[in-house]
Amino acid sequence: MDNRLGATEKEWFLFSELLGLTSDLLPAVANQKAQIAPESKLKSLGKTPSIYGRNRLVYGVGNWTAKQSTPAEVDRWSKEPDYSICLIGRQVKAIDCDITDQSLSEQIHKFIDKYLHGIGVSLPVRWRDGSSKFLMAFSCQEATLKRVIKTEHGIIEFLGNRQQFLVAGTHDSGVRYQWHCIDSGIPELSMMEFDGLWKALQENFGVEPEIRERERKALEVDTDEPILKKLEEKN
Repeated sequence: MDNRLGATEKEWFLFSELLGLTSDLLPAVANQKAQIAPESKLKSLGKTPSIYGRNRLVYGVGNWTAKQSTPAEVDRWSKEPDYSICLIGRQVKAIDCDITDQSLSEQIHKFIDKYLHGIGVSLPVRWRDGSSKFLMAFSCQEATLKRVIKTEHGIIEFLGNRQQFLVAGTHDSGVRYQWHCIDSGIPELSMMEFDGLWKALQENFGVEPEIRERERKALEVDTDEPILKKLEEKN
């Protein structure tokens, strides 16, 4: 692995070529010392689709939920050492366990593993050193909306079509993301299978009724930042 803040070229190749997710990949500037353009609406760096524009000022990627990335774009982004990889939740969804308590995190992880083992599925897990938080990815072609379960120590989020999540690069704490068993592919779950798991998670760990994203919100554009194509043309 080369010494860079963003994803390595090998990681870009993995998610683009080996896993076939080219159209759903986007860059995110991982360098916390980079300067956000004065006219940009970005509030922070590292977790939001973003790109360097003129004079290496950072802009958010406008209308990224509708973006269909090309192999040429991914190839260009892979050569920028500051770009982490964001994955739009269209083909691949995620169960993002933003749990701050190590014991509870382990309980939830084991619960999910045991439940899915019962239907013959084992999901790849994204994690980072020094954190109790983790994310599990699965393939699902159905259009979905975000859901949230509130636990005693953080939340469990279901990230779908209108969300994105980092799959490679560096967290804003400076620690790199790692995966367990991602090279062998991302297994598929039907929405019926996922709904069963989600219901079980809510019953066993939820402390309040779950929250679901509304359809109205799902049709709204997330940001009116300058579109990606125009930023690329300025470079």
